[in-house]
Amino acid sequence: MLENEIKNLTVAIQLLTDAVNKNHLVAQAEIQAPVAEPAPAVEINTPSVSIDILQSRCLELTRIDRDNNPKIKAIISSYGAALLKDVPADKLADLAAKLEELA
Repeated sequence: MLENEIKNLTVAIQLLTDAVNKNHLVAQAEIQAPVAEPAPAVEINTPSVSIDILQSRCLELTRIDRDNNPKIKAIISSYGAALLKDVPADKLADLAAKLEELA
């Protein structure tokens, strides 16, 4: 009777071992299978100039020549803004070009 139980347990252990190995192989195949990654989203209107860069440039221009301060304010106000941060993001590159004309 004990011998039959040992045989039954041995068969059960073998079946469990086979099942674990099969699941392991399936998991390995899933890991190795190449996964198509979605292409990164591209923003069309990404400004190439940041507010921080423009603020630094305005400060540099003012340090070079104090007379640039009212000119910078006039350029910013031409975009309907009182502060640099209020200038629309799609106009920042254009504003940067106008600032460079002051240099």
